Amino acid sequence: MNGRSWWLRCPALLCVACAACGGSVRPSSDGGGGSDARTDAFVADVRSDSGVRDVTPADVRPVCPAGDTPLGRCDGTVLIRCVDGVSESQICASDTRCVGAVGATPARCEPLPTGSTTVSGRVQYARRPLTMRGLGTAALEPLGGVPVQLVDGGGTTRGTTVTDGMGFYTITAELPVGTMVLIRARAARSDATYQFSVENFSGAVYATSTPAFAAAPMVTRDLDIPEENNAGAYAIFDTIRDGLDFVRRTLPRTAPNLRVRWERGRTPPGGTSYFVRSQNAIFLLGGPSDSDEFDLPVILHEFGHFVEQNYSRTSSRGGSHDGSPTDPRLAWGEGWGTWFGCAANADSRYLDALISGGLRVERDLANLPMVRANMGDAMQPISQPVGEYLVGGSLWALSSAGMDPAMQLDRMLAVSLRYFTRMPAPDRGVTGVDFVDFLDGYLCLHGGADRSVIENYVVTQRRFPYDFNFAGVCR
Repeated sequence: MNGRSWWLRCPALLCVACAACGGSVRPSSDGGGGSDARTDAFVADVRSDSGVRDVTPADVRPVCPAGDTPLGRCDGTVLIRCVDGVSESQICASDTRCVGAVGATPARCEPLPTGSTTVSGRVQYARRPLTMRGLGTAALEPLGGVPVQLVDGGGTTRGTTVTDGMGFYTITAELPVGTMVLIRARAARSDATYQFSVENFSGAVYATSTPAFAAAPMVTRDLDIPEENNAGAYAIFDTIRDGLDFVRRTLPRTAPNLRVRWERGRTPPGGTSYFVRSQNAIFLLGGPSDSDEFDLPVILHEFGHFVEQNYSRTSSRGGSHDGSPTDPRLAWGEGWGTWFGCAANADSRYLDALISGGLRVERDLANLPMVRANMGDAMQPISQPVGEYLVGGSLWALSSAGMDPAMQLDRMLAVSLRYFTRMPAPDRGVTGVDFVDFLDGYLCLHGGADRSVIENYVVTQRRFPYDFNFAGVCR
């Protein structure tokens, strides 16, 4: 340090030093800030006598914020510790808690005490009821048979169960009290009873969760799923589960995995609702103008194609259909699907609602109008083109006959499950499975039961010329 800079930085100290020594300090004669020997000597004296010296970075010690110490403190679940002016923070894990410093014991994250946690509640979803005027106002309905999981903050499932028929659940798990957890419902089943899932078009299964909460010995958490939060996916789940229940006791084995694809506000790649045989998948309309997530008979119609594909035999080539007379194989497949959708829903009305209101399709299988589309032609052979509603109405008349609905249902399904699957396949009418083959099979399997229903409804009312010449294919 030269004399001039020292003067500028420590003028008060300079005066005190000069007075004490009785000396004087004069500027350097070179005018360039240099110092003479006497000045340098004086500076050396001041340093040694008073202890004053230059301040270096090593002499600056950082200061911790007020309240932060090396022992640490807790801010909720965050542990904060400050050493030499440097603060560090640590978030305690979900199964630990932050405990503050006590005396000389530092703050720390310690395991939460483990105990039994029981979480109970109810899962409900918003459903818009299907009416003759279209879709009604959404209201909560219980979601039965849906898997429910207790999940911790790290994503680990700590417990699982399935809701009962009224949507209630209870899960008990051993985990640290205070652990942050949530309840999650998934629109998928994979067990000995059910094998199906409801997914978006990309294949992701729908799942909905409660907000996180702290585990305690007894906790109640309900999960209400509103329409805007994909309640439609759970309406589809509910309907498919009902469809499986409808045929479970009749099916010869557990149904294979079924995937249902749907997205709110979107149209499937095929432009409508349909079943894809090669994928065992149902695609359903989600909008924007026509949505089918709340149309029970439409969903169950497509589910009927799934049953037909996996347990029976079909010859339908698919394609467009509007109810008018068409290829008998297509008419059979669509008519059977429509009957199945109505029968599984226990309602003869086949309805397809629009989002904007009203119905796109309205057919009552028990009261079909006597128009050409719903009629046969008595002057044509039994291989003639027929309408799908002629088929559906005839099936409804048979399944409604007698006083024992369960027995009638068994008779109907037996034709598809036991008669159509015979080898070699019985075949009349056109080549392949059609309405004539069903009538033959019904009479063959059940000893001519309900022949009067077929004579009155099919032949007389609907003028389809069925000839009752089934003896040759019975065995």
